Amino acid sequence: MKNTISLITAFIISLGFCHSQGTKEIIYKDPYKSAGVYYVYDYKSNPVLTPAPDGYRPVYISHFGRHGARYCRGEYDSMHAWLTKADKAGALTSDGMEYLKRFMIFYDKVNDREGNLTAIGRDQHRTIASRIFSRFPEVFEGTTKVEAVSTEPSRCIMSMWSFLSTLQNLDASLELSADASACYASWLQPLASNNPHVIAGRPRYNKKTTEDIKEYFYDTVDWKNILGRFFISPETVQKKLRIDPREFINAVYFIDADTQCLDHDKDYFDGVFSLEEKYAIWKAYVASTFALLANYEGADNLTVDYSAY
Repeated sequence: MKNTISLITAFIISLGFCHSQGTKEIIYKDPYKSAGVYYVYDYKSNPVLTPAPDGYRPVYISHFGRHGARYCRGEYDSMHAWLTKADKAGALTSDGMEYLKRFMIFYDKVNDREGNLTAIGRDQHRTIASRIFSRFPEVFEGTTKVEAVSTEPSRCIMSMWSFLSTLQNLDASLELSADASACYASWLQPLASNNPHVIAGRPRYNKKTTEDIKEYFYDTVDWKNILGRFFISPETVQKKLRIDPREFINAVYFIDADTQCLDHDKDYFDGVFSLEEKYAIWKAYVASTFALLANYEGADNLTVDYSAY
């Protein structure tokens, strides 16, 4: 019998946590969980599997996985440019200047790694592969074929490589095939710009949703107080840096949250936000992610249309 394992490394975004009663308490207990897609779950635990029904045994495994822990995608360079410009303009508070000093030390370590898979990300996929191999030995009996596909970002390809190389080390007789291409984007990453089915010129959200997301952020997040810690005048962000305050706050937020994905400088920016502020920013972030991915009323069927193949 020729067994087959299909592996799919997808560049997709998950909501992380649905807002429900008790979410605030969960985040206050474990602030890492406010990180959304940057949250590093406890992948080292090894819970007991639910037994298969009598008379059944595994012969095939289909694994659909997101890429592992990564560096931030664009926030590092943006923050470097904003803070440098604000510093030259004399617009930073003493706290803002202190943050700048800390950030510049950190920036030297993460520069040119934006969006890349981290060491933790590689270990996550190696752990998953090892667990599959040890838990389902029946699938690997005899000749076993492993087919894997990925979208094109390097973090996805490296995740796939980490998984496959681990399996190959565990069983050198495996027949491996792997591919990374935009042709898989319609079902792995529908909203990617390189998805062949993306409709040119179509916005990420409709006009009303865009306005609602912006309004919800400013109603939920104490943004003026946050900006006041960095800049002598909160208007600096708009007048001198010429960006939306949301963009700056979200960048600080994700740079902080992403440190849990690194094998160095964990909690480096601890204390930048209070728990209450983290929770508020998390709520606004989840709302925007829902608007991007969910096929809710008013979403103009965007995700479904982009997934047509």
